[in-house]
Amino acid sequence: MGTLIEFREVCKYYQMGDTTVKAADHISFQIRKGEFVAIVGQSGSGKSTCMNIIGCLDVPTSGTYLLDGRDVGQMDKDQLAAIRNKMLGFIFQQYNLLPKLTLQENVEVPLMYAGIPKPERHERSRIALEMVGLGDKLRNKPSQIPALTAYENVELPLIYQGVSIFQREERVMEALKKVGMDSRWKHKPAEMSGGQQQRVAIPRAIATHPPIIMADEPTGALDSHTGREVLTMLQQLHAAGNTVVLITHDNSIAVQAQRIIRLEDGHVVYDGDAHAPEAVVQPNLVIPDPVKPQNETKQEGSV
Repeated sequence: MGTLIEFREVCKYYQMGDTTVKAADHISFQIRKGEFVAIVGQSGSGKSTCMNIIGCLDVPTSGTYLLDGRDVGQMDKDQLAAIRNKMLGFIFQQYNLLPKLTLQENVEVPLMYAGIPKPERHERSRIALEMVGLGDKLRNKPSQIPALTAYENVELPLIYQGVSIFQREERVMEALKKVGMDSRWKHKPAEMSGGQQQRVAIPRAIATHPPIIMADEPTGALDSHTGREVLTMLQQLHAAGNTVVLITHDNSIAVQAQRIIRLEDGHVVYDGDAHAPEAVVQPNLVIPDPVKPQNETKQEGSV
Protein backbone atom coordinates (compact mmCIF):
# COMPACT_ATOMS: atom_id res chain seq x y z
CA MET A 1 0.00 0.00 0.00
CA GLY A 2 1.05 3.61 -0.60
CA THR A 3 2.46 6.11 1.86
CA LEU A 4 -0.23 8.00 3.79
CA ILE A 5 1.87 9.98 6.31
CA GLU A 6 5.38 11.23 5.59
CA PHE A 7 7.71 13.41 7.68
CA ARG A 8 10.74 14.80 5.86
CA GLU A 9 13.26 16.41 8.23
CA VAL A 10 10.39 17.91 10.25
CA CYS A 11 11.37 20.42 12.94
CA LYS A 12 9.19 22.20 15.48
CA TYR A 13 10.91 24.84 17.57
CA TYR A 14 9.49 27.04 20.32
CA GLN A 15 11.09 30.16 21.75
CA MET A 16 11.00 30.45 25.55
CA GLY A 17 12.76 33.68 26.43
CA ASP A 18 16.33 33.31 25.20
CA THR A 19 16.02 29.52 24.92
CA THR A 20 15.00 27.62 21.78
CA VAL A 21 13.13 24.42 22.63
CA LYS A 22 13.52 21.79 19.92
CA ALA A 23 10.35 19.74 20.40
CA ALA A 24 10.96 17.94 17.09
CA ASP A 25 14.40 18.05 15.52
CA HIS A 26 14.79 16.78 11.93
CA ILE A 27 12.33 13.90 12.28
CA SER A 28 11.79 11.68 9.23
CA PHE A 29 9.52 8.65 8.86
CA GLN A 30 6.76 7.19 6.68
CA ILE A 31 3.51 5.47 7.65
CA ARG A 32 1.82 3.44 4.95
CA LYS A 33 -1.91 2.94 4.46
CA GLY A 34 -3.25 0.20 6.71
CA GLU A 35 -0.36 0.20 9.23
CA PHE A 36 -0.74 0.14 13.02
CA VAL A 37 2.09 2.30 14.37
CA ALA A 38 2.88 3.42 17.91
CA ILE A 39 4.82 6.65 18.46
CA VAL A 40 6.32 6.15 21.88
CA GLY A 41 8.52 8.08 24.26
CA GLN A 42 8.78 9.61 27.69
CA SER A 43 7.52 13.09 28.56
CA GLY A 44 9.40 15.69 26.52
CA SER A 45 10.40 13.22 23.80
CA GLY A 46 8.40 14.98 21.09
CA LYS A 47 5.58 12.45 20.66
CA SER A 48 2.80 14.96 21.41
CA THR A 49 4.36 17.42 18.96
CA CYS A 50 4.35 14.72 16.29
CA MET A 51 0.72 13.90 17.09
CA ASN A 52 -0.29 17.57 16.72
CA ILE A 53 1.48 17.86 13.37
CA ILE A 54 0.12 14.54 12.03
CA GLY A 55 -3.36 15.59 13.19
CA CYS A 56 -3.09 18.96 11.37
CA LEU A 57 -3.43 20.75 14.71
CA ASP A 58 -0.01 22.36 14.15
CA VAL A 59 2.47 22.81 11.30
CA PRO A 60 6.26 22.31 11.23
CA THR A 61 8.71 25.15 11.78
CA SER A 62 10.71 23.65 8.92
CA GLY A 63 10.79 20.45 6.91
CA THR A 64 7.86 18.87 5.09
CA TYR A 65 4.79 16.93 6.27
CA LEU A 66 2.90 15.16 3.48
CA LEU A 67 -0.57 13.79 4.26
CA ASP A 68 -1.78 11.55 1.45
CA GLY A 69 0.69 13.34 -0.81
CA ARG A 70 -0.41 16.88 0.14
CA ASP A 71 1.98 19.35 1.78
CA VAL A 72 0.26 20.29 5.04
CA GLY A 73 2.73 23.09 5.76
CA GLN A 74 1.44 25.03 2.74
CA MET A 75 -2.22 24.93 3.83
CA ASP A 76 -4.17 27.79 5.37
CA LYS A 77 -6.38 27.34 8.44
CA ASP A 78 -9.52 26.51 6.45
CA GLN A 79 -7.67 23.90 4.39
CA LEU A 80 -6.21 22.37 7.55
CA ALA A 81 -9.67 22.12 9.10
CA ALA A 82 -11.07 20.53 5.94
CA ILE A 83 -8.38 17.87 5.62
CA ARG A 84 -8.54 17.17 9.37
CA ASN A 85 -12.29 16.54 9.16
CA LYS A 86 -11.90 14.34 6.09
CA MET A 87 -8.80 12.31 6.96
CA LEU A 88 -8.55 12.03 10.75
CA GLY A 89 -10.49 10.61 13.67
CA PHE A 90 -9.24 11.44 17.19
CA ILE A 91 -9.49 9.34 20.35
CA PHE A 92 -8.17 11.27 23.33
CA GLN A 93 -7.59 10.21 26.92
CA GLN A 94 -10.30 12.60 28.14
CA TYR A 95 -12.76 15.11 26.71
CA ASN A 96 -13.01 18.03 29.10
CA LEU A 97 -14.25 21.61 28.90
CA LEU A 98 -12.72 24.39 30.99
CA PRO A 99 -15.29 24.72 33.81
CA LYS A 100 -14.80 28.44 34.52
CA LEU A 101 -15.29 29.52 30.89
CA THR A 102 -18.60 29.85 29.09
CA LEU A 103 -19.37 27.57 26.15
CA GLN A 104 -18.50 30.35 23.72
CA GLU A 105 -15.21 31.03 25.52
CA ASN A 106 -14.36 27.30 25.45
CA VAL A 107 -14.90 27.19 21.69
CA GLU A 108 -12.84 30.37 21.26
CA VAL A 109 -9.74 29.04 23.08
CA PRO A 110 -8.12 27.33 20.03
CA LEU A 111 -9.05 30.33 17.85
CA MET A 112 -7.32 32.64 20.32
CA TYR A 113 -4.17 30.46 20.23
CA ALA A 114 -4.30 30.64 16.42
CA GLY A 115 -4.26 34.44 16.56
CA ILE A 116 -7.79 34.94 15.18
CA PRO A 117 -9.06 38.51 15.89
CA LYS A 118 -11.69 38.82 18.64
CA PRO A 119 -14.68 39.78 16.40
CA GLU A 120 -13.99 36.82 14.08
CA ARG A 121 -13.59 34.49 17.10
CA HIS A 122 -17.01 35.54 18.39
CA GLU A 123 -18.65 34.94 15.03
CA ARG A 124 -17.00 31.56 14.39
CA SER A 125 -17.78 30.25 17.87
CA ARG A 126 -21.42 31.41 17.62
CA ILE A 127 -21.89 29.62 14.29
CA ALA A 128 -20.24 26.43 15.57
CA LEU A 129 -22.47 26.31 18.67
CA GLU A 130 -25.59 26.96 16.61
CA MET A 131 -24.68 24.01 14.39
CA VAL A 132 -24.88 21.66 17.39
CA GLY A 133 -28.05 23.18 18.84
CA LEU A 134 -26.37 25.25 21.56
CA GLY A 135 -26.74 28.70 20.03
CA ASP A 136 -29.01 29.83 22.87
CA LYS A 137 -26.49 28.82 25.56
CA LEU A 138 -23.44 30.87 24.57
CA ARG A 139 -23.04 32.35 28.07
CA ASN A 140 -23.70 29.13 29.99
CA LYS A 141 -20.91 27.34 31.86
CA PRO A 142 -20.36 23.61 31.18
CA SER A 143 -22.02 22.66 34.49
CA GLN A 144 -25.21 24.39 33.30
CA ILE A 145 -25.48 22.37 30.09
CA PRO A 146 -27.30 19.03 29.96
CA ALA A 147 -24.89 16.26 28.96
CA LEU A 148 -25.14 14.78 25.48
CA THR A 149 -26.25 11.18 25.06
CA ALA A 150 -23.95 8.57 23.51
CA TYR A 151 -25.86 9.03 20.24
CA GLU A 152 -25.45 12.84 20.28
CA ASN A 153 -21.73 12.58 21.08
CA VAL A 154 -21.11 10.34 18.08
CA GLU A 155 -23.34 12.53 15.89
CA LEU A 156 -21.35 15.75 16.53
CA PRO A 157 -18.56 15.30 13.93
CA LEU A 158 -21.15 14.28 11.33
CA ILE A 159 -23.04 17.53 11.95
CA TYR A 160 -19.79 19.45 11.43
CA GLN A 161 -19.36 17.66 8.08
CA GLY A 162 -22.87 18.54 6.93
CA VAL A 163 -24.04 14.91 6.72
CA SER A 164 -27.82 14.64 6.31
CA ILE A 165 -29.93 13.61 9.30
CA PHE A 166 -30.86 10.29 7.67
CA GLN A 167 -27.24 9.37 6.95
CA ARG A 168 -26.23 10.50 10.44
CA GLU A 169 -28.69 8.10 12.06
CA GLU A 170 -27.37 5.16 10.05
CA ARG A 171 -23.71 5.97 10.63
CA VAL A 172 -24.12 6.67 14.36
CA MET A 173 -25.89 3.39 15.09
CA GLU A 174 -23.43 1.47 12.90
CA ALA A 175 -20.47 2.97 14.79
CA LEU A 176 -22.02 2.34 18.24
CA LYS A 177 -22.80 -1.25 17.30
CA LYS A 178 -19.14 -1.88 16.41
CA VAL A 179 -18.15 -1.25 20.04
CA GLY A 180 -21.19 -2.89 21.64
CA MET A 181 -22.78 0.38 22.75
CA ASP A 182 -25.83 0.46 20.46
CA SER A 183 -28.10 -0.58 23.35
CA ARG A 184 -26.92 2.47 25.35
CA TRP A 185 -27.44 5.10 22.67
CA LYS A 186 -29.75 7.14 24.94
CA HIS A 187 -27.39 7.04 27.93
CA LYS A 188 -25.54 10.11 29.15
CA PRO A 189 -21.94 10.04 30.47
CA ALA A 190 -23.09 10.04 34.12
CA GLU A 191 -24.95 6.79 33.41
CA MET A 192 -21.87 5.08 31.96
CA SER A 193 -18.61 3.78 33.42
CA GLY A 194 -15.27 5.27 32.38
CA GLY A 195 -14.70 2.36 30.03
CA GLN A 196 -18.11 2.78 28.42
CA GLN A 197 -17.46 6.50 27.93
CA GLN A 198 -14.19 5.71 26.17
CA ARG A 199 -15.96 3.14 24.03
CA VAL A 200 -18.31 5.93 22.92
CA ALA A 201 -15.25 8.06 22.06
CA ILE A 202 -14.18 5.43 19.52
CA PRO A 203 -17.37 5.51 17.40
CA ARG A 204 -17.26 9.32 17.58
CA ALA A 205 -13.82 9.07 15.94
CA ILE A 206 -14.83 6.54 13.28
CA ALA A 207 -18.35 7.76 12.39
CA THR A 208 -17.00 10.01 9.62
CA HIS A 209 -15.11 7.02 8.10
CA PRO A 210 -11.67 8.66 8.33
CA PRO A 211 -8.72 6.69 6.88
CA ILE A 212 -6.53 7.57 9.90
CA ILE A 213 -7.36 6.95 13.58
CA MET A 214 -5.22 8.94 16.05
CA ALA A 215 -5.30 7.53 19.60
CA ASP A 216 -3.57 9.69 22.23
CA GLU A 217 -2.97 7.69 25.44
CA PRO A 218 -6.44 6.12 24.98
CA THR A 219 -6.14 3.85 28.04
CA GLY A 220 -4.55 6.37 30.41
CA ALA A 221 -7.66 6.96 32.53
CA LEU A 222 -8.90 3.34 32.49
CA ASP A 223 -8.36 0.25 34.63
CA SER A 224 -6.29 -2.55 33.09
CA HIS A 225 -9.27 -4.69 32.04
CA THR A 226 -11.08 -1.85 30.28
CA GLY A 227 -7.80 -0.67 28.78
CA ARG A 228 -7.32 -4.09 27.16
CA GLU A 229 -10.84 -3.85 25.71
CA VAL A 230 -10.06 -0.48 24.13
CA LEU A 231 -6.80 -1.81 22.67
CA THR A 232 -8.68 -4.79 21.23
CA MET A 233 -11.06 -2.35 19.54
CA LEU A 234 -8.10 -0.45 18.03
CA GLN A 235 -6.75 -3.74 16.68
CA GLN A 236 -10.16 -4.49 15.18
CA LEU A 237 -10.19 -1.08 13.50
CA HIS A 238 -6.76 -1.84 12.07
CA ALA A 239 -7.92 -5.26 10.87
CA ALA A 240 -10.82 -3.52 9.09
CA GLY A 241 -8.32 -1.51 7.03
CA ASN A 242 -7.84 1.67 9.06
CA THR A 243 -4.45 3.25 9.58
CA VAL A 244 -4.00 3.52 13.37
CA VAL A 245 -1.45 5.85 14.99
CA LEU A 246 -1.13 5.27 18.74
CA ILE A 247 0.63 7.86 20.94
CA THR A 248 1.85 6.51 24.28
CA HIS A 249 4.63 6.46 26.86
CA ASP A 250 3.76 2.91 27.95
CA ASN A 251 5.77 0.01 26.49
CA SER A 252 3.04 -2.52 27.30
CA ILE A 253 0.58 -0.46 25.25
CA ALA A 254 2.99 0.27 22.39
CA VAL A 255 3.70 -3.42 21.70
CA GLN A 256 0.08 -3.85 20.61
CA ALA A 257 1.11 -2.11 17.38
CA GLN A 258 2.97 -3.69 14.47
CA ARG A 259 5.68 -1.06 14.46
CA ILE A 260 7.15 1.40 16.93
CA ILE A 261 8.71 4.79 16.27
CA ARG A 262 10.57 5.67 19.46
CA LEU A 263 11.49 9.26 20.21
CA GLU A 264 13.99 10.82 22.61
CA ASP A 265 14.62 14.56 22.95
CA GLY A 266 12.90 15.33 19.65
CA HIS A 267 14.79 12.68 17.64
CA VAL A 268 13.84 9.29 16.22
CA VAL A 269 16.06 6.73 17.96
CA TYR A 270 14.26 3.60 16.76
CA ASP A 271 11.87 2.76 13.94
CA GLY A 272 10.99 -0.89 13.42
CA ASP A 273 9.37 -4.06 14.75
CA ALA A 274 7.31 -3.39 17.88
CA HIS A 275 8.66 -6.53 19.57
CA ALA A 276 12.37 -5.86 19.10
CA PRO A 277 14.34 -5.09 22.33
CA GLU A 278 15.45 -1.73 20.90
CA ALA A 279 11.83 -0.58 20.71
CA VAL A 280 11.48 -0.41 24.50
CA VAL A 281 11.45 3.05 26.09
CA GLN A 282 14.16 3.30 28.73
CA PRO A 283 13.10 5.52 31.65
CA ASN A 284 15.47 8.34 32.50
CA LEU A 285 16.79 7.20 35.86
CA VAL A 286 19.43 8.99 37.89
CA ILE A 287 21.47 6.32 39.69
CA PRO A 288 23.13 7.68 42.83
CA ASP A 289 26.69 6.78 43.77
CA PRO A 290 26.84 3.72 46.02
CA VAL A 291 27.01 4.46 49.75
CA LYS A 292 29.91 2.79 51.50
CA PRO A 293 29.22 0.92 54.75
CA GLN A 294 30.19 2.81 57.92
CA ASN A 295 32.77 0.22 59.01
CA GLU A 296 34.48 0.49 55.59
CA THR A 297 34.60 4.28 55.93
CA LYS A 298 36.21 3.99 59.38
CA GLN A 299 38.82 1.56 58.10
CA GLU A 300 39.81 3.96 55.32
CA GLY A 301 40.24 6.77 57.86
CA SER A 302 42.27 4.71 60.34
CA VAL A 303 46.10 4.53 60.36
